[in-house]
Amino acid sequence: MKDARASIGWLSVIFVPVGAVMLLIAGWMLSRDPLFSGAGAEAEGAVVDLERSASGNGKASYYPVVAFRDAAGREHRFTGTIGSNPPSYQRGETVAVRYDPAAPEEAVIDSWTARLMGPGLTAGMGALLVWLGLRSIGQALAARRRARVLAARGIELPAQLLEVFRDTNVSDSRGRWFRIACLAQWPATGAAMRFVSAPMPDDPAPLLAQGAIRVRVDPQDAGNYEVIIA
Repeated sequence: MKDARASIGWLSVIFVPVGAVMLLIAGWMLSRDPLFSGAGAEAEGAVVDLERSASGNGKASYYPVVAFRDAAGREHRFTGTIGSNPPSYQRGETVAVRYDPAAPEEAVIDSWTARLMGPGLTAGMGALLVWLGLRSIGQALAARRRARVLAARGIELPAQLLEVFRDTNVSDSRGRWFRIACLAQWPATGAAMRFVSAPMPDDPAPLLAQGAIRVRVDPQDAGNYEVIIA
């Protein structure tokens, strides 16, 4: 059953622009990479120190401090952008360096992890948020279209209560939600069909004691229906 009352949540709307911004940030990070900026030069560097940085959980990460000489023989130092514990590098270790001759202070260790891990993770998270947001919005819009179709050509059938049960897959601060299962005869064939209501935040037992159950169905789509307590 599709919930005809599905709405577009605010998180779904926020996911798309946030994801798009993350994709733009990833593109900006790549544009600053010496290789992709078209101004990449190579050099050999050495790890001269390990910079310790403590995180909020009390753990520390170690970032390599690299020294290298540019084509003119001038020495430069930079700190790697990826830290780890235990350290990924040792003091005195030789590393490949890529840098922009116009801005050698923005050099990077020439490895996939150091250069592309940040942009890759940012782009992946951004793409995931965009996909989740668009998927949720698409599902909500499809549910609204089905609701309009149901309102326009739906027919109502008397139904017999089968059970009221808790939906353990839906919960909030108020506790578990409820669903109604009922039985109605499909008009074209006369066959009995089971219908299950959308989740309800309150126990429907008092309403069931006062009224009958009906099912509004789309005669052209058995999966498009709504359980109604009259």
